[in-house]
Amino acid sequence: MSVIQWDISASPNLVQHPRELAEQLADLLDLPRDELYAKLSSSTKWVRLARGCAQEVGEAVASLKADGIICEPRALRVYPEGELAAHLVGIVSEGGVGFTA
Repeated sequence: MSVIQWDISASPNLVQHPRELAEQLADLLDLPRDELYAKLSSSTKWVRLARGCAQEVGEAVASLKADGIICEPRALRVYPEGELAAHLVGIVSEGGVGFTA
């Protein structure tokens, strides 16, 4: 089955209030406020904030509708029974490409 995970990134040059946004994101992403503030106020064009966040976290960040924050959902294949029958059904890579074991 597939579950949705979220990758959260930012374009610091579009963030209007980096300190306030760092405060809001710190609890949601479970990251230090100072680290987030440094990333959100940097001079880079793009910075990754978190990868593989739970669906609830990604949706909460997206609901902030903050300028400069990019929330990208991605499907992740989950095998509830682990490797059971993987040799029959094959597997899917992180990029979503299927292949057999």
